[in-house]
Amino acid sequence: MATRIRLKRIGKRHQPSYRIVVVDARRARDSKVLDDLGYYNPLKKDLQLDRNRALTWLLRGAQPTETARWLLSREGVMAELHRLKFERKRKAKAEIEQVQVEEQEPKEEAEAKAPESEAEPEAEPAGEAEEREPGSPSVSS
Repeated sequence: MATRIRLKRIGKRHQPSYRIVVVDARRARDSKVLDDLGYYNPLKKDLQLDRNRALTWLLRGAQPTETARWLLSREGVMAELHRLKFERKRKAKAEIEQVQVEEQEPKEEAEAKAPESEAEPEAEPAGEAEEREPGSPSVSS
């Protein structure tokens, strides 16, 4: 279900007052609401908002209308949402990098030990080295 965070008008004529609500996107402005997040009185510039519930709905995928987004930004909810979303990505990236570093460390340790044993080329058996003349192709028997 597509949800929207929008304003629902509750004031009298020439005295607007709004509730900030979560509604199914297909419903009318003043229809049944899923959750009531707060209220806004534009005449007094009074805004009261439950930030935690608003953030919860935004994380669930609710899309705010333009005016609701402005009000949420004014209260710092949109900045908090942005921080949470990108903090998750940063943590995931850091975990991936940590795993890659941990995978590389054993390889580097093995490579540090390996040059000692690999530094000496494998010696051919003494009999074969003496039979071959320098510059002649090797023949396997």
